[in-house]
Amino acid sequence: MKNKVKKVSIQSKQTIENALKQLKKTGSRCLIVLDKDKLIGTVTDGDLRKSILLKKNLRTKIRKVCNKKPKFLYKKKLTKKKLKYLFKKKIDLIPIIDENKKILDIFFIDDNLDFQKKKKIKYYNPVVIMAGGKGTRLEPFTQILPKPLVPVKGKAVIVHIIKKFLRQKFENINISINYKSKILKAFFSETKLSKHQKFIYEKKPLGTIGSLQNLKPLPKNPIIVTNCDVLFNFDYSKMLKHHVQKNYILTIATSRIQNTFQYGSCDINKDQSLKNLSEKPKINYLANTGFYIINPNAIKFIPKNKTTDINDLIKIIKTKNYKIGTYLIPNKSWYDIGNWVDYKKTINLLNF
Repeated sequence: MKNKVKKVSIQSKQTIENALKQLKKTGSRCLIVLDKDKLIGTVTDGDLRKSILLKKNLRTKIRKVCNKKPKFLYKKKLTKKKLKYLFKKKIDLIPIIDENKKILDIFFIDDNLDFQKKKKIKYYNPVVIMAGGKGTRLEPFTQILPKPLVPVKGKAVIVHIIKKFLRQKFENINISINYKSKILKAFFSETKLSKHQKFIYEKKPLGTIGSLQNLKPLPKNPIIVTNCDVLFNFDYSKMLKHHVQKNYILTIATSRIQNTFQYGSCDINKDQSLKNLSEKPKINYLANTGFYIINPNAIKFIPKNKTTDINDLIKIIKTKNYKIGTYLIPNKSWYDIGNWVDYKKTINLLNF
């Protein structure tokens, strides 16, 4: 694809003379005009002849003579029907671009348009959604209903989580339940999602990671573990690929956070005299978002029938000298709604 684009593209800073030479060399009748890798226009052999007749200098920049309103299609809206419609207008080529006008592909008028959209690969990795906690930070709601049923944009938060996994072709969904488990099971029995999920029962609360010991049979592929009070919007497969390539036993999705300390910070000398005063300094740190990929062989390190949080498992793994990794996700790709302050702050920002 890159060679195809390169063949019929010219940078906007190039000249009419450069364009004439490229058209002759490639046998094309039209070039796409780029500013680096972004589409800004097209120029045809007719445009160049017209410019010469108007006595334009051969050293005139292409950006001054090109068509700045070219026909194109966005990748997300690409269909065979739309391509055929545009080609009926006697257009030689149609650039395919993303939202930032970056060139992704090109279709030519004589191309075979019997194409199909590529199907996403189906992943067999188990997904475990930790939904057994009491959700005390979301009281009084959670005194009546389990935390996974907190409403977000008219749907329970756990429905958003599951649908995001299904859209990315992760279909082996497991939900770890304990607190108000009967209500949660009843809810799923009334939804179309029931065929996509299985329940992992915690006879007693097992912490943020302990219920993995009840995942039967033991999976062969890395396990994706997430909390039920955080919504994520990134490509899970890229994190999975990173995890496998780096040969980690456990990978933590992290995000860079910057908070402003609400007070002035005093830096003092040993005799308690003031060295420096910083007014509301900014604090930067790498946050654990609550999304993990864990190899099946890590499950053996989880104590049987004992409350185990992710921190406990990490400590155990580190004593065994296994590699634990991190994967950085954008700050705007995750939304923590585990307490009412964050819930109210982020509910209108969600793009689900």
